[in-house]
Amino acid sequence: MPLVLLSFSIYYIMQNNINEITNKNNANILTQVQSNTERFIDDINSLTLTFSTNPHMNSMLHEVLNLTRSDASANYSSLIKSELVTTVASRAYIHSIYIFSDNPYQNFISSINGLNSISAYYDRAWYDSFLQNQNRSVKYWSESRSIKQFSFEKEATDVITFYNRFFDNDQGLVVLNISKEYMENKINELDLFPDQNIFVLDDKNQLILKNDVELLLSDTDFEKIYKQMDSSVVNRIDNRDYYMTKITSDKNNWKYVSIIPLSTLYADTIKLRKIIILILSLLILICVFLSLIITRRAHDKIKTIMKILRIAESGQPIPNLPPRVKDEYDLIIQNVLKTYIEQNKLKMEVMEKRYRMRIMESVTLQAQINPHFLFNTFKSIFWMSFRLTNSKNEVSQMIENLSSILYYSIGDQSNIIPFSEEIKTTKNYIEIEQLRYKDKFEVIWEYPIHIDQYYSIKLLIQPILENAIIHGLRGTDRMGYIKIKIVDTSEDLLLHVTDNGIGMDNHEVLEINNKLIQQQDNSGHIGIYNCNRRLALTFGEAYGLRIRSKRGIGTSVTARLPKNATSSLKWIPEG
Repeated sequence: MPLVLLSFSIYYIMQNNINEITNKNNANILTQVQSNTERFIDDINSLTLTFSTNPHMNSMLHEVLNLTRSDASANYSSLIKSELVTTVASRAYIHSIYIFSDNPYQNFISSINGLNSISAYYDRAWYDSFLQNQNRSVKYWSESRSIKQFSFEKEATDVITFYNRFFDNDQGLVVLNISKEYMENKINELDLFPDQNIFVLDDKNQLILKNDVELLLSDTDFEKIYKQMDSSVVNRIDNRDYYMTKITSDKNNWKYVSIIPLSTLYADTIKLRKIIILILSLLILICVFLSLIITRRAHDKIKTIMKILRIAESGQPIPNLPPRVKDEYDLIIQNVLKTYIEQNKLKMEVMEKRYRMRIMESVTLQAQINPHFLFNTFKSIFWMSFRLTNSKNEVSQMIENLSSILYYSIGDQSNIIPFSEEIKTTKNYIEIEQLRYKDKFEVIWEYPIHIDQYYSIKLLIQPILENAIIHGLRGTDRMGYIKIKIVDTSEDLLLHVTDNGIGMDNHEVLEINNKLIQQQDNSGHIGIYNCNRRLALTFGEAYGLRIRSKRGIGTSVTARLPKNATSSLKWIPEG
């Protein structure tokens, strides 16, 4: 497997490197071709400026083309021709240059043989192109064409002709003929991939230049290339895949295209892929052979294991353990025999636990009789006190509230109840204490209107409230205030029970909080520690109580509960 992964990694890395190198190489090659062809634009712009902005050159051209009879006219013709010949001689890629301005004799000047008449000249196709574009607003255009200087020539000379108008009336024209053979030889001299094709398309999607590699493309293929965005993509031509890169010139909108067969580009990776496939095939054959041997051996071992299981199920004496573990199957046999022994032991322990559970269930059922007996007794006392005054009195009110609390604690076996029921029971307890301590304290409630959506453990608020009354308010002469506030945070519910009692010192608060965190019991605050422990057991160790207090100011107990608690949770006590 590592060898396979290594092979595929090498294959993947090589392919990515080839793509990256190809993209850089194609970009460099196409940029060179673009730079070479855009020199033509600079050349023709330079000639256009010479004849359109130089008054002296403009005047000479006018006299020469209009056959003005003067001694200077012949000199002017020689000077203009010399200018053109110098330009052609300094640039090997230029075939010839024509300068034309509208005149009644249809004359023009050529870099080859000076002053000529269009009607008598062997190349007049340029003038036909000028006439075809005369009514168009375009000042610059180009085309690919052929020039045949003599009728006896077997082959014409292929050129790329650039046209540029000049003069205010656009009747002047500079014609620059570029040797197509020279430019294509320059492309062939570039460092290209084998079978790599380079194409140059003009703004009308016509083929202008290409290298010697033969790849026949249809008009549809060229149209597809022309519409393609400047990028590198894989295109399919004649049932063969090619890696194609294209850039576009900003000066004349020409397209420069590189096309490389994928079979050439990925020749090395294809060889590597074949080697990888061959290696994988050999590995598969080896794996199949080894798996047959291992399977046969495993089959014999599994038969032994099944035999031991059947012996164990039938209750027959089990065989001896293997003297030493040689392989995983010996380990399984050893574990099966050990498991058989342990199961027999567990069966005895389960029977013993079931016996103990029956005894505990009997004790629990007996213990349930006492709260129900107390509840029924309180009900009888309530009616007896009611009959004494023929109306509700303080004693009957306390007994009724106490009965409600007792029924609440034993009536529903579920430990998780709606918060609204917990609040209702707490208010019953408050009424009992306010009858007991008249005008000694007042309780302020604050909780969300949607409190019915949330759940609490049973008897959470009452022990905390009782702790505030007994330990906080007792021993102070001022009016006591207890605020019970339930806050809905983003994740949890926070229950705050705050009093203005005597408070505690810092070391007392620290000691109690440490015991709460460590789940330790404290005989001085049984209700607080009971609530803290039940919260942790019911919802998890992240939930419980924390205390803040300051001597002479008061105490605040905060209980943290989850918002997503439901009545399906059951509290399971320890032990």
